[in-house]
Amino acid sequence: MNILENKINGANKLHKELNRIVPLILAELNNGYKINTGGELDKRTIDRISPILESARKKRIRLYIDNRYSVFTLLFADITFQTSECTCDYYKTYTDLLVDSKKEVAQFTPYKLFSYKKALTSLAKIKDLENKISSINTQITELNRNIPRVR
Repeated sequence: MNILENKINGANKLHKELNRIVPLILAELNNGYKINTGGELDKRTIDRISPILESARKKRIRLYIDNRYSVFTLLFADITFQTSECTCDYYKTYTDLLVDSKKEVAQFTPYKLFSYKKALTSLAKIKDLENKISSINTQITELNRNIPRVR
């Protein structure tokens, strides 16, 4: 497998797991939650959510809840994918759990899954567009040579 396939497989594994657990977490939050004075979820709420997070961690997915922002509570997630025989990289994403200053439970839009074939097609189109941009920039440079410059 190549790096792109590894990244797509990792992203899809992560997205499938997030599509499974985020609705469970949001349902748990809809059952009630408390916010500490620092804007963080209280310990009881975290204790109710922890088993859901642990089920994903068993699949080698790293998850943590970030309460640092006064307006958002976010669930960060990442997974490793192999880039060579002995090195790895991370595919990372996040989703909102609580939003706005009232800390209301967020709406969840499921993550889409990636296709290797679509990724290759997109990369080919990007390369084609980059070549066109380069050609246009060359033409602009040539045309600018015909304009006298004031020094």
